[in-house]
Amino acid sequence: MRSALSLVLVSSLAFAAPALHAQAAPANPQSCPVQPVKFDPSGLSVRIENTSGKMIVGMTWFAAIADGTEHWNWIFWNIPGPLRLREFNWNKEIKPGSKKTLSWPYEDLNFQHASGGAFILGSVLFADGSRWEQNPQAHTCQAVWLNGNKRMLTRPEELPPSQ
Repeated sequence: MRSALSLVLVSSLAFAAPALHAQAAPANPQSCPVQPVKFDPSGLSVRIENTSGKMIVGMTWFAAIADGTEHWNWIFWNIPGPLRLREFNWNKEIKPGSKKTLSWPYEDLNFQHASGGAFILGSVLFADGSRWEQNPQAHTCQAVWLNGNKRMLTRPEELPPSQ
């Protein structure tokens, strides 16, 4: 039941179009190590700021898409075998405090014709070998785009559990 799912608390940044929701900088090590600052649904890119205080050397992101009634669904690999969430990996260094645009130009995914799209951070590898892992029940690290011709939303987005 959707009401039983945990809500994701996300602060909002509003742009003329599209709408973007981004989480504030982390207050503790368990919080999101990056702050999404911009999401481009047509170019499959997200601009982030490294707020972790550590050098990031790897990240795995997942994607979700909203249907016409704004119910969220995860994007899975379109390959034979067991269902597995589609991964968007990044393995270039991002210094603490710096901003970087992550893009996946060769992926065949376009959010523009949906009600919305989201990139959800799944895990981060730091240069010192430590890791940050997202709780699959509470997706606190997300960049969300909602179709600008519908309305500008500022409420938290409810995503289904990823496991």
